[in-house]
Amino acid sequence: DNRVVGAMQLYSTERKVSQPIEGHAACFVSFKTEGNPHPSNLFCFSVRTIQGGKLHVIEIGSPPAGNQPFQKKQVEVYYPAEAATDFPVAMQVCNSYFII
Repeated sequence: DNRVVGAMQLYSTERKVSQPIEGHAACFVSFKTEGNPHPSNLFCFSVRTIQGGKLHVIEIGSPPAGNQPFQKKQVEVYYPAEAATDFPVAMQVCNSYFII
């Protein structure tokens, strides 16, 4: 198996525990969702496995008072056949255009 396996560790300062995550690239963002009075703290990460690529967005920590919890999001990331060995190496959020 010649694939590059991504391994990350997410540490919770609230609970003082770490969580291993399979992923290659990640970023944090403070994002205000529609209907919530305060921004949510989100963790975005991407992984490339044998089955394909995925982008995950999850809320970290407790939701701010008055906010509804952020619903986890997961979308597939397409990699063409000619990019069979590619994997994500960086991730950035643009709040102005609401894109990752």
